[in-house]
Amino acid sequence: MLASSQCGSTTFATTIVQDFEVLEADFDFEVDEATVDFTAVTNANNITWSFGDGNHASGSAVANTYGAAGDHGVTMTAYTPYDYMEVVKTVTTTVGINNVYSSQVQVYPNPAGSHVNIASETQMQKADIYDISGKLQSSYNITGTSATIDVHHLKAGTYFIRITTDTKTFPVKLIIQ
Repeated sequence: MLASSQCGSTTFATTIVQDFEVLEADFDFEVDEATVDFTAVTNANNITWSFGDGNHASGSAVANTYGAAGDHGVTMTAYTPYDYMEVVKTVTTTVGINNVYSSQVQVYPNPAGSHVNIASETQMQKADIYDISGKLQSSYNITGTSATIDVHHLKAGTYFIRITTDTKTFPVKLIIQ
């Protein structure tokens, strides 16, 4: 800042000190057959995920359904306006979506148009539909061993429907035409 007067000029200097919160980032996960739920543990305001199988998502709580069993390198990137941090962990699934017991849960027709039927050997509680990035698109409460759900609102593409029964959770790949 510069101030002037009749007697000359005087120079003033101002120093601004701003404290930044140190970025902390980690994540927890829970494996349920082929589907893994991820939860960010961070003070960041923006989080992106790479699941090691070509799928990506953003948000602090996401899910991914793996097509094959094995080790998957998962990267969570946490961003603040001033910093970012990557956390990498290995997630092991023992069942891929292609290995789920099709005799216990059936989803048809698949590919589906406007409706999809679900049948199970045991009582179902709910069905959640996730897009390929792991973002929840629809959730349905189900009572009984069969149900028909409306999927006309979903765009054509690949989804995963996670069916929860009284005893297990079954991820099933679902194609919408």
